[in-house]
Amino acid sequence: MKLKLNVFTKQLLLFLIQLLLSKASTRHGFRPFGLGFYAALVYGGENVVLASAFYMASEFLAEPTIKGLVYAASSVVVLTVCCLAHHFLKKHLTMRLVNVYAFIAQIPVIVLKALDGNFLFAFTSGIIAQIFCYAAVIIVYALLVRGLKCRLTVDELAAGGIMLVALSLAAENVSLFGVTLLGVIAPFAMLLVAYLFREQSALIFVSLMGVGAAFSMGNVSYVGTYVMMAVCAALFIKLNAASAALATVVAEVVAAYYFDAYEGYTYVNLICTVISAAAFLAIPKKNKMKMLS
Repeated sequence: MKLKLNVFTKQLLLFLIQLLLSKASTRHGFRPFGLGFYAALVYGGENVVLASAFYMASEFLAEPTIKGLVYAASSVVVLTVCCLAHHFLKKHLTMRLVNVYAFIAQIPVIVLKALDGNFLFAFTSGIIAQIFCYAAVIIVYALLVRGLKCRLTVDELAAGGIMLVALSLAAENVSLFGVTLLGVIAPFAMLLVAYLFREQSALIFVSLMGVGAAFSMGNVSYVGTYVMMAVCAALFIKLNAASAALATVVAEVVAAYYFDAYEGYTYVNLICTVISAAAFLAIPKKNKMKMLS
């Protein structure tokens, strides 16, 4: 039963990530991340049929139109046929080939959008999608095949950074009552990273989250705000966790009200930040340290 629960939880998490990335849109309307994660799942050894179903469902939820379904289906058909051909011919699917197949899978979408008069938009989106696909294949393979505790190479760390930017952009797109998912997650994440790792790691991690938010909102001040919060977390974590949590909350308030870094920052945002910081404090110290083992 435990194994089944773990498998179910893993597949649910993968679907939610696929959904987030499929819905993720930049300020200019680009949605280039869904296909890359789908290709990464296929290369990472996930069931092709299940991964295809995740992708189709996510793309349809992101763009619930017949046209959106056709775009997704065309990519699925191309990538699935190529991967199944490798399986039946017993040929090894290399990382380079899966990227080539992902590029081929984009061609029908680019052509269909070009026929609608959106060639430049589709072509630009395709380039971004291919770059993300390359990064996604690298980091997802490392995590799915070698495991969460594997030591990442430089290439994998760089790919992970690109994935973090994309996920942060996606989380910034999800909002409820003016509060974004990233706004809820970020304080907790930056405190945890500052607690577990060196200051440099926390700054890089949080800066990438800020870059994702900036791409989503078209506002580079998000990067500065997140860095300021990370610096406060890293400095005060040496005293104690409570001081770091308080400093992080104060840093966001200063950025929001004094520097006007956010648009429409209200007490609801502040409450969510406090709850996020409190969630970090609620985790016992021994449980935090277990995350490193």
